[in-house]
Amino acid sequence: MMLVGLSVLTGCVDKDMVKYAATYKLKNDLFRETIDTLLVLDDKTILETDTFRNMLSSAYYALNLKGELVAEDCTDMDVTPDGKTVVFSDYYNGKVTFYSYPDMKLKNTVETGVIIQGVDLSPDGKTMAVATETGRILLCDIASGEITKDFAAHSAPARSLVFKDANTLFSCGNDQVVAAWDVESGKNLWSLHVHGRNVKSIKISGDGKKLITASNDGTSSVLPATREKPRDEFFHLNHCANYVNDAAFSPDGKLCATAGADALIKLWDGETGQFKKEVNVGEPLASVNFSPDGKMAIAGGANFAYLIDTESGKVVARIRSGSTAIWGARFIGKDEFAFVNHSRVRFGKLLTTEEILERLRRES
Repeated sequence: MMLVGLSVLTGCVDKDMVKYAATYKLKNDLFRETIDTLLVLDDKTILETDTFRNMLSSAYYALNLKGELVAEDCTDMDVTPDGKTVVFSDYYNGKVTFYSYPDMKLKNTVETGVIIQGVDLSPDGKTMAVATETGRILLCDIASGEITKDFAAHSAPARSLVFKDANTLFSCGNDQVVAAWDVESGKNLWSLHVHGRNVKSIKISGDGKKLITASNDGTSSVLPATREKPRDEFFHLNHCANYVNDAAFSPDGKLCATAGADALIKLWDGETGQFKKEVNVGEPLASVNFSPDGKMAIAGGANFAYLIDTESGKVVARIRSGSTAIWGARFIGKDEFAFVNHSRVRFGKLLTTEEILERLRRES
């Protein structure tokens, strides 16, 4: 890179920056070499060989994903219902930043003054809920950035939360509790102990009828998403003896996925809880979400983001992210995805291997 050559001549560039630039160039050269080597093969050979398909997609995304610096230590992200604003939580700084999408211009910053574990935006796009290290939940007006409510929710750090509608919010925490809240009053509607260890994630099905949790006890619970206290779970998913770090429903609710520290993504029947298949990615996993049509899943690991075909269970692409875990990974709109690790978010357009190959052939 020009930066490396310039530093040798002037001695005015930080040595760490030079090292980073040189490493960055080396990795990019390797990805380009991978693509050039594969393009020597005919299309049929590439498309009929899973290893070649994966290598091509992974190298393409590594070279083409755009990245943006959004926080110092980001552990969660969300998108407004209209898809025009993305939101990032900054763990230690206690900030939530709002950026316009896709041009990524800073719109607003909310200062909470506390460590932030998670955020969620209401379906009407008017309210943001913030889960904090103190166990309190903050409610913010998205338009003004004003904190409108601040109430005690958990006796240990609140880890995650999700809106059902404009007036119903669910949360979970390290106190092993899953709880429901009236948004207007901040009143607790119900609380349940359904896990034996920290509950670190909670999400809702596309139809708003079911909740799914993820816990350090190695399981996920699927519960009714009601304002009335549930009498029982729908079913309990036994993922492993290790941590389950995230879980999610496909938009139609027919599938659910659990992601664990055991390096496994497990897919389950979203209506019965029956196990369907598992995908071993070879490193601990921190996050998982489905595409709008449910045909793909994105999972965040310790070093890579994974695009997974939910029908075949095959990893379509493995995208290097850095040296910190990806706690936020999701799809934006119909065919775009994003994942965030530590300070940087990366965006990409979901393409089939056929589409990637066609693009590369045109460019070569």
